[in-house]
Amino acid sequence: PYYTYPHKDGDKYVYCVLQVRVRPGSFKCSGNTLRSWKNKQIPYDLNFPPDELQWEVSHKDDLMVTGVMMRRGTIDPTEEVQQRYEKHSKLYAQKRGTGKGVWEWNASSQSTLNDDVAVWTRYEEKHQRKLEEAYKGSLVACYLGVLSTGIGQFQYFVDFEKMEQIRCSENSRRRRVRRREECGYIDE
Repeated sequence: PYYTYPHKDGDKYVYCVLQVRVRPGSFKCSGNTLRSWKNKQIPYDLNFPPDELQWEVSHKDDLMVTGVMMRRGTIDPTEEVQQRYEKHSKLYAQKRGTGKGVWEWNASSQSTLNDDVAVWTRYEEKHQRKLEEAYKGSLVACYLGVLSTGIGQFQYFVDFEKMEQIRCSENSRRRRVRRREECGYIDE
């Protein structure tokens, strides 16, 4: 990976980042390579696990630039990374859940966001593991990939702050989720 130091414009720092689309299957995930990030188990971005932070692509034909994003800020980037590290270290130290969690989604056909008419359905084991790891790793969301539901197969992610499963292609399609400790306690 290549990093450049942001351009300084007076008292502002200017960042420029390319947004790209990547051909599925053409990349390799790797962890955080920032030298200033002391504990690599602490997430840099709370939306992604530490081992999926960077995608490495070998061939330029597997990328397509779809946008240029620019940001101006007043904080020195080195300070910003240090502040982020301190904030995320505190979050990571606050472990969520004590025992093994069981994850369920509301499969009700009437009201997917109403717990009173919920039909709680357990996630498949591979999604259980992924959700539990992300939740206990202090992430705010977890991408599940394709799930089979009663109405088809769609890509979903779970928002831990709202405890909702959200369809990636249609964000208005949401269902409540819950985490039960194996002893019966529910995190909501």
